[in-house]
Amino acid sequence: MDITINNLIISCHRSLLGAIPHNLRGLTVMFENETLHWIGYFDGEPSEEEKRLLTLACTEVIADFPIIKGVNEEYLNHSYPLKMDMLEFWAFLRWEKG
Repeated sequence: MDITINNLIISCHRSLLGAIPHNLRGLTVMFENETLHWIGYFDGEPSEEEKRLLTLACTEVIADFPIIKGVNEEYLNHSYPLKMDMLEFWAFLRWEKG
């Protein structure tokens, strides 16, 4: 599969079905220089189980695109109301008042 922005968004959404932890505020993604950047912002410290769920989803995206040669995967304790920085697009973004 070619790695267009639309294909990447669809792949991310498919991989995240049933894998969004309760404390996840946002998950932003970017593909650049054969590297997938995958950053999750959590409301509090992410548990090992939460990180495992998102790592599995990230692996499913990587499997869709053989052109991906590297991964930058981060899960950050970035509690509300701290501002989250978007990479290329939001694969997931929860609603937050304010």
